[in-house]
Amino acid sequence: MSVSRTSIHSNDQPNLIGTMKDLIKTKKWEESPLGAPTTWSHQLKITLDIIQAVDKPMAVFWGDDFCLLYNDAFRELIENKHPDAFGAPAQEVFPVIWEKLQVILEDIVAGKDHPVVDNRVLPLIAQEETRDILYIFNLSSIPVDTNGLGGILLITDENEVPYSTNKENFQELVQLASIGVYEVDFRKKRFISVND
Repeated sequence: MSVSRTSIHSNDQPNLIGTMKDLIKTKKWEESPLGAPTTWSHQLKITLDIIQAVDKPMAVFWGDDFCLLYNDAFRELIENKHPDAFGAPAQEVFPVIWEKLQVILEDIVAGKDHPVVDNRVLPLIAQEETRDILYIFNLSSIPVDTNGLGGILLITDENEVPYSTNKENFQELVQLASIGVYEVDFRKKRFISVND
């Protein structure tokens, strides 16, 4: 199979589709640490092309500031943060969880593995909207031509079993709670489990 090596980018812009394409054109990139799209690396443009073509929620943390770029499916998960989150440093987008997120991202930059975390460890998605679904985040480094690391790819997957019907997840959450949690069987008037 032969693949053409012609450029997939016109005018040095990523070939995005949908609302992200419009946002790339209208955003004031000079106010972002990423700078103008014409200055973006080939790897970043290709990564954006790829994630935009996928229905699964995907995002990229790019550069020293871990600027967040994402596809339409991920936009739906962080709805209240869009469009301000697009191209903004992760610390500004996720201030409440920045301490945990920073450790994970910097570990990946340092070559340590953090391949999978979930919404309990890293609540990127508003809990009030998704409290019954477990989101799994797979993270992977994106190398650049200079033998360095350009960014980190985040792929989001939904666990098909909601928390409320998954006893193992419930038991784990009970054990992780910072306050006393009791499961009570009111019919038999007894405690079924207690966290430590």
